[in-house]
Amino acid sequence: MLLKKIFAPKNHRIILVLTAFILYGNTLTNGYGLDDEFVTGPDNITSKGIKAIPRIFRTYHVNDESGNMYEYRPIVKVTFALQHQLFGLNIMAGHFINVLLYAICLLVLLRLFKLLFKEYPPFIIFSAVFIFAILPIHTEVVASLKNRDILLCFIFSILGFISIAKYTETKKILFILPAIISFGLAFLSKFDVFPFLVLVPLILLKRGSLKVKLIVGIILMFIVSFYSYKVAKHFLLDRSVAQVRTFNYFESPLYFERDVMLRVSATFNSLGFYIKMLIFPTKMASYYGYNTISVYSFTSFFALLGLAGFAGMAYVFFKRFKKPDLLWYGIVFFGLSISMYLNFAMPAPGIVADRFAFFASTGFSLIAVYFLFYYRNNPKANISFADLKPYQKMIPGIFLVLFSFLIVMRNKEWKNKYVLFEADAKKYPESVKLALLTTSQLIINISDPNKAKEMTEGEKIRKIREAEQILKRSIQTDSSCGGCYNNLSYMYLTFERQPAEALPYLKLAYKRDTTKKEVICNIGIAYFRLGQVDLAKKYLKLAILHDTKGDFSVPYEVLQDLYTRTNPSEGVKFLKEKLDQGIQPELMNVLIGKTFFEARDTLNSIYYYKAALQINPNNSNVADFITKLEIKFNKKAW
Repeated sequence: MLLKKIFAPKNHRIILVLTAFILYGNTLTNGYGLDDEFVTGPDNITSKGIKAIPRIFRTYHVNDESGNMYEYRPIVKVTFALQHQLFGLNIMAGHFINVLLYAICLLVLLRLFKLLFKEYPPFIIFSAVFIFAILPIHTEVVASLKNRDILLCFIFSILGFISIAKYTETKKILFILPAIISFGLAFLSKFDVFPFLVLVPLILLKRGSLKVKLIVGIILMFIVSFYSYKVAKHFLLDRSVAQVRTFNYFESPLYFERDVMLRVSATFNSLGFYIKMLIFPTKMASYYGYNTISVYSFTSFFALLGLAGFAGMAYVFFKRFKKPDLLWYGIVFFGLSISMYLNFAMPAPGIVADRFAFFASTGFSLIAVYFLFYYRNNPKANISFADLKPYQKMIPGIFLVLFSFLIVMRNKEWKNKYVLFEADAKKYPESVKLALLTTSQLIINISDPNKAKEMTEGEKIRKIREAEQILKRSIQTDSSCGGCYNNLSYMYLTFERQPAEALPYLKLAYKRDTTKKEVICNIGIAYFRLGQVDLAKKYLKLAILHDTKGDFSVPYEVLQDLYTRTNPSEGVKFLKEKLDQGIQPELMNVLIGKTFFEARDTLNSIYYYKAALQINPNNSNVADFITKLEIKFNKKAW
């Protein structure tokens, strides 16, 4: 009786919202995760609040440190700009909003299923959405701030579907505009809405609420939404900046292969991966990529599972086409939604990803409900929890406990970047991308005095040595990984103080990319530490030439040190030339002042430090140093 009251239809929405916050409440204390800097953080344009909104519509979604600029998803960044306007750079607020959006996803999905499957009991519809809510494969979408694009796209896509369903049912044109707007906003959030072009008319056609002649009307609505996105992108996006996205082999070999059979094998392996991860979600990772999943084999576990899954879905689709049931609808939802990410039409970044299954898992939930409640059973019009057989209660209960545990534990792994990357790299030591992410974050943590305090010297040494082995293994897997060479050389150069060991890896990194200023600069530093001054100057100055943004300070700082040790007057001349050219004037004044200070010329040193302070009066370090210099100078004069 108590359970019957709890699971009464009037409580379904409350249960779903509570489920979202219970399962993902522990994400609220997490920090930033993989690629969150694309949408939030102190250096992102969204940090300026609502003032940034006009610029958001003029810029690409992604603008990373490698010079990649791609995708147009302004609605996502607008939500972050509004968030920052209201709460500042509060990471907890960002995670709370993600969980709230997930709860909204559940509510709109419940509304859609109720609208589409009116002949099914409310308990069955609720169960489908509840299964969707507790799938561990969703943790990447909810726990990652960057993946808010999927949450928003899902909400708008489902709202668009609901509007079209209401239009076809009532023939009221007032639902047309909301449908167009919803799908337009979905496109401006992410392109996962695209399969709805086929999904919506096919589902409504089989539900009997759509005549063939209305299919054209629905497709036209969808096209209007798509071209609303295209028009916004064409007229608002800054066309002076070209879209650039460079892929690496370790992300997916499919970007570099054109063999059709390779695409076919990748399709079956990808499908098998998603089927397995939806049913048995073990070894979830923030990134997979080359060598974590086979793309060349037709006999791997994932390929065979994918082939069996494809055959089964094809059989059910055609067998039950005339009399569709929940199983048929589940297969249609799943198959069409996942088709974008099966690597056949085009490669997917990382080959596979947990987030790619978010839309498709709506179909999986319907399939699960069918096998739990309707397999070998005739549907009851009034079926409720009390009507279920013992095994129908026990199996969902076991999965609820298991899946809830997996979600909570996976959320903990999203605590911050290093915890996430380290955990995932242990699951997939063969992943070059995870090795690169883990070692890059380790370098950042050890280089940061505050974060470095959290590790003992012994831990630092152990982690550095482990990272070196990981990178060497990754280089054997993919010899084209320039980042692996750079990270390994940086560790030898900076942490191990072994420039001779670092130099060969630096040269290999430079061979991969002769324009990367950080690599060129590190070659110069290595030569400087080896006492080869002329070569050091050559590469340090070359790094400056490749500093297109004009904000790279390291080569100037190293050159100042080099000139101070070898020829201070030449160093002052070089720095003054840069100062006259207007290059980083604050830094140039500080370095010139430092050169004079180290040459014991206190008066000139004070002069240039004061010039730097005039440019940036908030530089307290320079102000304090000037005070010390003036005290010292006055004592000398006295």
